[in-house]
Amino acid sequence: MRRYRDFKNDLQMKIVIIGAGAAGISAAETIRKKKSDWEIDLVSDEEFLPYYRPRLIDLLAGKAEKEGIYIHKGGWYKENNIFLHLSKKIVGIDIGNKKVVFADSTQLEYDKLLIATGSYPNSPPIPGVNTEGVFTVRTIRDVLDIREQVKNKRSAVVIGGGLLGLESANSLRQSGLDVTVVEHSPYILHRQIDEEGSVFLKDCLEKIGIRLLSGCDTKSISKGDDSIGIVISGANETESSVADIILVSAGIKIDLSLVRGKGINTNNGIIVNDNLETNIRGIFAAGDVSEHRGIIYGLWTTALEQGRIAGENIADGSVVYTGTTPFTKLKVVGIDLVTLGDIKDKESKEFKITDKLKNIYKKIFVKNGIVVGAILLGDTGKMTQIQKLIKEKTNVSGQEQNLLS
Repeated sequence: MRRYRDFKNDLQMKIVIIGAGAAGISAAETIRKKKSDWEIDLVSDEEFLPYYRPRLIDLLAGKAEKEGIYIHKGGWYKENNIFLHLSKKIVGIDIGNKKVVFADSTQLEYDKLLIATGSYPNSPPIPGVNTEGVFTVRTIRDVLDIREQVKNKRSAVVIGGGLLGLESANSLRQSGLDVTVVEHSPYILHRQIDEEGSVFLKDCLEKIGIRLLSGCDTKSISKGDDSIGIVISGANETESSVADIILVSAGIKIDLSLVRGKGINTNNGIIVNDNLETNIRGIFAAGDVSEHRGIIYGLWTTALEQGRIAGENIADGSVVYTGTTPFTKLKVVGIDLVTLGDIKDKESKEFKITDKLKNIYKKIFVKNGIVVGAILLGDTGKMTQIQKLIKEKTNVSGQEQNLLS
């Protein structure tokens, strides 16, 4: 472990960033631009260089190798005087003495600290969910293990019809597997699209060969000699099936064990103010682990923005974070789907255009003349314009239908 000199100059600071995902990297980049002489330690519990997590599906499909999804090459960290700790897990924070503690009991001092530990995959309470051959997709190591497992295999079941579940299903399909997606909710992608739009999306996915089972529960998973047994229960029947691999994509959870009992305020995540600082001065949080105005976004784009703003404020700035307009995009070749803003506000008015022959479904949600959300399936040409309208809260009264044409 590197030893630091004892700084006499209060203007030269030691910054520790726990987590090297979107928020951690974004913060490190920002701090270095603002403060060329500050010391930055970036700590990751993974063995690989920091990478673009949304591109794990490309790695899964064999369309990229791990080196191709790294955010920066290894030399970049040395060139920018950022000390990158790989395969290092921080297990404690000594707030009184401003130190973080590693699993091997070594310690690292800090003047300011950013907690950007992200999230981890939710494991639903399914009997047999920890059976050999059942995987999640969260890290490069996960994907490399899956790629090894699917060699010369024929079938896969994905539990969870959310964004990552559908993208992973498509990647497995591109790898040559027959894929079935099992979704508990009445329709797929229920957080990003409404029920009417999901009918269009389901048709698109089934046309490329993905089988979809909505409103179904996975009752049990069991290991056989050469395959994995799975029992799926729907509204009218129970189906017993087998697969060569099962992938679980059932949302995320936040691990707050690092800050519990430390005096840092938490709820579902680490509570931060508009500067992304916790209730303890000099300790910031960003990305999935942070909770701002009661919201945990859990989005890569949000983590990038929060990391940048936290970095600005760590570097003695005063940038206000007011929240992020949710933006999600389904990355499946041949299917264009973008969701913007709030599509669940029951007080908003809906305007839509549909074309079943072309699988086009476009809808905007307007409240008090302001566009608050949009679903664009099959035609995303107006995405940038609508995104700007949402952000700037432009009044579009009388022009709603024109935004969809």
